[in-house]
Amino acid sequence: MMAMQYSVRLPDGFDPGKVQARVASRSGLFDNLAGLRHKSFLFDARERIYAPLYIWRDQDAARRYFVDEKMFESVVETFGRPRVRRWMVLDFAHADGSVTPQFARCEIDKVESGTSLRSLVDREGTRHRDMLAASGLFAHMVALDADRWETVRYSLWDATSSAVESDADCIQEYQVLHVSEPDAA
Repeated sequence: MMAMQYSVRLPDGFDPGKVQARVASRSGLFDNLAGLRHKSFLFDARERIYAPLYIWRDQDAARRYFVDEKMFESVVETFGRPRVRRWMVLDFAHADGSVTPQFARCEIDKVESGTSLRSLVDREGTRHRDMLAASGLFAHMVALDADRWETVRYSLWDATSSAVESDADCIQEYQVLHVSEPDAA
């Protein structure tokens, strides 16, 4: 699996309702998109950042999305061409399917140069499995950016108050506007 995310900072005075309207009008396109494992439509109203997160079954599915005129080209037409971050997914799983995610947290930590990748994968795997036991958690992902040498963790919660405290180097929090999981099995 691979994950990707782009972030669009909206201009001052931008009506947040336009983001919600866009999600409402376009989310159905992703509810049955072949090869898509998960998409979270994420929004930070305070920072005015729209930042959807995608988890793809494989690179071919992500490529098809990028070249489809109705899909990524619509993002470019609406917001301009954003930079797209990509990660190798080390693990992604659901904790409690009955939870309706309302809050997302992205955590990024630097991978120290002396860290063995095997120990990193083992440590993050343990952390991931422990996280899945948290109350109020819908799903959790841990991934590796081997270009920037960072670990990235995404967690989707029923509420801000449910989220487990983080000591990550960098934390970004979002409102979850919609989740699409057409290929969840």
